[in-house]
Amino acid sequence: MKVKVAIIFLMATMAFTTAATAQDYKFGYTNVDYILAYMPEAQQVQTELTEYENQLTTQIQTKYQTLQQKLAEYEQQQATMIDAVKADRENEIRQLQQSLQQFQANAENLLQTKQYTLLQPLYNKIQEAIDAVAKENGFTHIFNSSSLLYAPEGEEVSDLIFKKMGITPPATTEGAGTGATLPTDGQ
Repeated sequence: MKVKVAIIFLMATMAFTTAATAQDYKFGYTNVDYILAYMPEAQQVQTELTEYENQLTTQIQTKYQTLQQKLAEYEQQQATMIDAVKADRENEIRQLQQSLQQFQANAENLLQTKQYTLLQPLYNKIQEAIDAVAKENGFTHIFNSSSLLYAPEGEEVSDLIFKKMGITPPATTEGAGTGATLPTDGQ
């Protein structure tokens, strides 16, 4: 009987402690990608990424055209080539194919690296604003709503973050935390 009383007392104490502790938390949420989409610098980053991607695409197309040209020449002259020249041209075509494939794979990695390099300072700026908003408004936790499945006790803080960053918030951020429609290039 004393053991049951002790267990009940312990459970009641834990429940009270948990309830008291939960009241000390203040939760907020925002959508980092939503904030990013409205940053003035984001448009410049997108422009730079598009230009970089276009340069890589042009280089791939140039390599592809060179390969196609060499292949067409080989096919036209193949019947009159001596074996040594034929083997040399086949080797050249194989090397061009490998070079093209390698460049395509590298181009994808280069584009991802460039994107990270350009976006990281913007994400850092957003994080600094989130940290400041949390501190100034007493939030113990601010979640990125893109991974938030349920937030009954939280407060949407996107407008506070926009203001902290010196950006005029969009007309409405309703639903911003849950993946609202983002601005398009023609904003």
